[in-house]
Amino acid sequence: MNTRFILDILHAVEIGARWVVKRDPPESTWGNVKFTLDDGTILVVFGDEGVWDYVDSVILADGTTYQFWGDDMERWSDVHSYRPPKSVIEDIYEMEA
Repeated sequence: MNTRFILDILHAVEIGARWVVKRDPPESTWGNVKFTLDDGTILVVFGDEGVWDYVDSVILADGTTYQFWGDDMERWSDVHSYRPPKSVIEDIYEMEA
């Protein structure tokens, strides 16, 4: 799997080609927020006090998981640092920018 594939998923949400059908907020004011997409893919975003911080992981519909935080961060730096436009963060992901 490569960075471009994951960034394409994130971009598809930005342009409305894929959409969020479910949002599972963290249990506290900070932590991972899970966004289930229309195809079953789950985007996991770390939120700090409800503010978008970074993409933590992506879980494909078949269960394959790609983690972008930890030992392999350098390989996935473009995904980990991805930040959608403010309007997408607020309107689609319902987080603060």
